Amino acid sequence: MKNTVNVEILPEDFGCADARVVAIHVSEGETAETGKRLVDFECDKATFEASMPGDGLIEKIHVRVGDVLSEKTTVATVSVDA
Repeated sequence: MKNTVNVEILPEDFGCADARVVAIHVSEGETAETGKRLVDFECDKATFEASMPGDGLIEKIHVRVGDVLSEKTTVATVSVDA
């Protein structure tokens, strides 16, 4: 059974007001394992990543390189094994 999960980031969780998407490591329709880097984002000269929460499928990427995120944002929707 699969569960649909929104992978979200909130810049203030990383101590910054906003974050810029600097890299996307996956494509829609791709399968990925737990921990695979999905999206890198940068704030205050530090780079962080959003990772795959479980083994599964990348359904949708909601951001593009260069996007600036200033509030809680869904970066990807994935289906993961339950």
